[in-house]
Amino acid sequence: MQIKTEWMTARVAAVEALTPTVRQIDLALANRHFPFAPGSHIDVVTFIDGRAQTRSYSLLPPPRPGTMRIAVKLLAAGRGGSAFMGRLRPGAQLTVSAPDNRFPLSQATEAPLLVAGGIGITPMLGMARQLAAQGRAFRFLYAGRSRPDMAYLPQIQAICGERLAVFAGEEGRRLDLGAAIAGLDPAAELYLCGPLRMLEDARRLWAEAGRPAHALRTEIFGDSGHFAPEPFEVFAVQEGRGTTVGVHETIATALGRIGVAVLTDCERGECGLCAVKVTAYDGRIDHRDVFFSEAEKAGNARLCACVSRVVGGAGGRGRVSIDTGFRRSAAAATDGADSAAASGL
Repeated sequence: MQIKTEWMTARVAAVEALTPTVRQIDLALANRHFPFAPGSHIDVVTFIDGRAQTRSYSLLPPPRPGTMRIAVKLLAAGRGGSAFMGRLRPGAQLTVSAPDNRFPLSQATEAPLLVAGGIGITPMLGMARQLAAQGRAFRFLYAGRSRPDMAYLPQIQAICGERLAVFAGEEGRRLDLGAAIAGLDPAAELYLCGPLRMLEDARRLWAEAGRPAHALRTEIFGDSGHFAPEPFEVFAVQEGRGTTVGVHETIATALGRIGVAVLTDCERGECGLCAVKVTAYDGRIDHRDVFFSEAEKAGNARLCACVSRVVGGAGGRGRVSIDTGFRRSAAAATDGADSAAASGL
């Protein structure tokens, strides 16, 4: 169950391979034009295992009015969205949302630091372009496995010049976030988009440096996690129903398939609307969100049903029982508790 948004039809106007695993996709809108600020994204309806699922993609500076540009990295261990997007060809029709921005660039902060990890370059490119056009001071740190794998590297070099530092792992250059944070002006903000581990490191180092939480602005990949996705079992204790969560599903979509509603919004583990109580689990919870603190994740009392998964467990398959917050009669709740006990959780 998702918060209502505005949807429209878009046509794939062009597809370009930027790296061996990154595809740039231009979308044309029929007689529609949506101005948007850097950091904005759209949701795209994808079809995975025959079912419609939404995925979010950051918007790049558009090639012309009436178009939107995104870039998608093919993730072998992803949930299927990148594979669907990678098969698109010019002329294909897509259902997309109007732009939304939950990662805005402040116009007040002085000398911000921009950090991109891998495909996290997508929202940062527009930010760098705007800061450069405004003549504002800033620095840009771009980390990736190798230069050929780093999408938009020539463009960001042209925009930033000496303000850019590139950290390519194959060259033995590793990004030192702690040093970068230590060198920031006390009032400066840090904008970061990258994989989950980079984000967690940034949050920890930022807090250790005693910097205000509001000055760290982050965005995460929807498929980022500590473990490769694998099937696991979920049981909704109040509803008395459970199912298998496939590798291309989330807890929310799997439960929705059997008629158990979980309220969602961002579907990226950022807003916390889908947070549910964990009543029991077997295995290890892979918290893929940035909503909960590290202490809350370690406690495993709640999880974000739009991104989090379970791995391992007895017999090699993880299991989790959750309370979606739905309340029924006492008799029905007793039946649900009996079913949960029968499930072994």
